[in-house]
Amino acid sequence: MERRYLARMQRTAPTKILHCVNAFAPDGPGGVETYAGALAAAQRARGHEVVVLAGSGRRAATTRLEPESRDGLRVHRLVRDDLFFDHYAKLWHPEAGRLFDELLERERPDVVHVQHWMRLTTDLVLRAEARGIATVVSLHDFLVSCPRCFRVDRDGAPCSRPLAPESCVGCVPRFGHERADELEVGIELHRRQFLAELDQAGAVLAISDFVAHQVAAGLAFPRERITTLALPYAPHGLRRPATPPDRPLRFAYWGRLAPHKGVVELVAAFTRALAARPGAAAELHLLGAFADGAIETPMRALAGSAPVVFHGPFTFAELAALAPDFGVFPSTCLETHGYVLDECFELGLPALLSDSGAPAQRAGAGALIHRAGDVAALARDLGRCLDEPQLREQLAAARPPPPPTFADHAAALDAIYGELRARSSMSPRRGSFLPPTAAERLRFLQLQRESALERCCPEGGPR
Repeated sequence: MERRYLARMQRTAPTKILHCVNAFAPDGPGGVETYAGALAAAQRARGHEVVVLAGSGRRAATTRLEPESRDGLRVHRLVRDDLFFDHYAKLWHPEAGRLFDELLERERPDVVHVQHWMRLTTDLVLRAEARGIATVVSLHDFLVSCPRCFRVDRDGAPCSRPLAPESCVGCVPRFGHERADELEVGIELHRRQFLAELDQAGAVLAISDFVAHQVAAGLAFPRERITTLALPYAPHGLRRPATPPDRPLRFAYWGRLAPHKGVVELVAAFTRALAARPGAAAELHLLGAFADGAIETPMRALAGSAPVVFHGPFTFAELAALAPDFGVFPSTCLETHGYVLDECFELGLPALLSDSGAPAQRAGAGALIHRAGDVAALARDLGRCLDEPQLREQLAAARPPPPPTFADHAAALDAIYGELRARSSMSPRRGSFLPPTAAERLRFLQLQRESALERCCPEGGPR
């Protein structure tokens, strides 16, 4: 259920907002931190006071907060003292929680908006709600319902199994020395902690219907408790230039050239489509850096003498000047949103998409959809584009309306914040899902300690 932007022109009383995010500029660039930075700017433009609590990829001797100012925005970076703090079994951190309590006491925000828990700790909502502070959660990925975060198994295949010890124990990231009981307890703690976090939050937002559905199904959390609030998009302000009518048809993929993006399948499908149509005038342009040499070598070999152009790193202006006719994004992973689709539609292009994730749902009738990983199906869609000259204009005309701007998005959040602040003076709700107790956390820490000692200590123990 997607929230309408009825509050577009509404102005609300100034609000003090604390955003919690896994990383923040100059760290990145990543999707969540880029979004958080742009949102903070839009909210400050509306007269709100914004503070950021950000995780850090660094390790320190002691867990601490490092305050700084970035263009007038106050940022507190939490630097943790432990190793491998992105690991699912180490996300919770009691000292980080204590520092978060102190930050809440000093800053006294009206709203705590949790964008991500990673590199911070997993009880941010519970701690804020205990103080009567309004809380909002934005789900950008599948962390709450998947210890691997991206809902792909060890072989890279999409996973739809429910979060539970029996379905996840063979797949979770591990150090190698853990016993089965330790793995099972860690998975169950992950499940219960995030059920409690979402349950206690004043509002749970998802960046797409796809994310909302996947989280609700994987975590067994009520779907009606999750509202879709579409990600905003900042247009580049460029359009596809006119091209000569006799120019070869140009298909383009842009983004990182990585296996899970389906780029190997794309090259295979393109060469197959051309082989079935001798003399067809078409080109495939791949813009972006290779993830590594392991994918570059087979891709170049697969392209052979076909009209496939590897452009390397690019700017959006260079993409627009290339004037492609179709954007092609055959991802084989579970895409949560896909900004490349917004860029594709901004250029006025239709798209060819796999059915894996949010882009296929978001594209509506503006795209041809094939089964993820199906080279033959993608080749058929590429062939249709070559065989049906009118198809490009038909699909382009069916593109959905553009996504909201950041100003629209900030206004919609104002309405949500306002509703929650009106209820924030009430006593904390008793949730349907209870978090792990301190005793359960202690037992798990002991399991982790003992399995590590068994692995690293010499025979006979310390001497």
